[in-house]
Amino acid sequence: MVERQLPKLHTGVRFPSPAHLPMKFDRKSSPNLSRSEPKVRTRSGMSAGKWPSKTVEEFKHCDINIALGNSAGSNLTTGDNNIDIGNAGVAAESNTIRIGTQGTQQRTFIAGISNAGVMGSAVKINGNGQLGVAPSSARFKDEIKAMDKASEAILALKPVMFRYKKEVDAERNPQFGLVAEQLEKVNPDLVTRDPDGKAFTVRYEAVNAMLLNEFLKEHRKVEQLEKQVEAPTAGLQKVSAQLEVSKPAPQMVLNSQ
Repeated sequence: MVERQLPKLHTGVRFPSPAHLPMKFDRKSSPNLSRSEPKVRTRSGMSAGKWPSKTVEEFKHCDINIALGNSAGSNLTTGDNNIDIGNAGVAAESNTIRIGTQGTQQRTFIAGISNAGVMGSAVKINGNGQLGVAPSSARFKDEIKAMDKASEAILALKPVMFRYKKEVDAERNPQFGLVAEQLEKVNPDLVTRDPDGKAFTVRYEAVNAMLLNEFLKEHRKVEQLEKQVEAPTAGLQKVSAQLEVSKPAPQMVLNSQ
């Protein structure tokens, strides 16, 4: 007897077979439930406790939802290719992975990431816990305009040195950066907030863009000043050359005595 707990199933949801979901079954009394030949619950002809047979090859072409944990996937009514682990899911969504429940799990530990070198884009996380990459293409933007004087706010920033509290950084390493509450007073758009609306994180990528804008503005000023200095210098050189040409030739005076 192999005992595995069967999660609650809901009509209209596709679940994979015992090869992918914990359940309770007896290999002797149910020889057709084998890991080598998965079974899939489909919308058509599904009845409680019945697992229509599918071959491995047929299984590969089935759109399925995978749910693991108490009430996992219980909100799914339609939609395919979802993976819900410890999450009720969202009705009618597809192609989505949800792990854990907002407000319940407060910390995440994943092996194989720390100290693993890799190149790629920085991963962002929004207030709903969704992971992704911030796009830069104009295809995802509107109201595009020059930053102009908006970046001057960073001139009021006060960079600081600090150490995180032990619950954040047990090693208490020296850090360099900004304080979100201070930055919020300068420009509220440069911080992100926690669920209570309090300043939580500095949008350093936005600060960097503003720094670049201020740098370019100063660079253009320097270029203009250089042109202003070059013009008089060139004029002085021309006048000096003219004076050199018009200078009378030296005369020699003979002394006959």
